[in-house]
Amino acid sequence: MLRKILPFLPLIFPFLAYAIYMVIASMRTAGGPKWEDTPWVWLSIIGMVLFIATLIGFALLTGDDIAGTFISPRLENGKIIPAEVQ
Repeated sequence: MLRKILPFLPLIFPFLAYAIYMVIASMRTAGGPKWEDTPWVWLSIIGMVLFIATLIGFALLTGDDIAGTFISPRLENGKIIPAEVQ
């Protein structure tokens, strides 16, 4: 479950960091920054760059061994046998 959620955290991180900044800044000053002035485009771009970097990192650092023979999924005795590399 965590492996499925972990790549998406960098996509959300810039928004969470900015929200924390907004809360702290509004507590320090009376007026504080306004949510209407949020740089949504820049937060989205930074999130996408971090997301892509995370996917590239996962692709390079994890995964199965690519040496071997790929055996596609098949049906044996009414049960589906998943694909495998031998």
